[in-house]
Amino acid sequence: QAIFRDEARDSGLADEEWCYRGEYIFVLTLDEKRERVERVLEFVDIKGTERLRELMGREPGGM
Repeated sequence: QAIFRDEARDSGLADEEWCYRGEYIFVLTLDEKRERVERVLEFVDIKGTERLRELMGREPGGM
């Protein structure tokens, strides 16, 4: 969950609109001994990430 500090929020949105919670999936591929991670595949919530970018763009000073 992303938490925006009060000083990072503009007054154009209500507090509840500053809420962001995304969904992520990680797939780890291990070596034959299952001791080390060889590969990481990450899936992100694209619609949620777009919303997060919008919120970050509203911050004073922006991204």
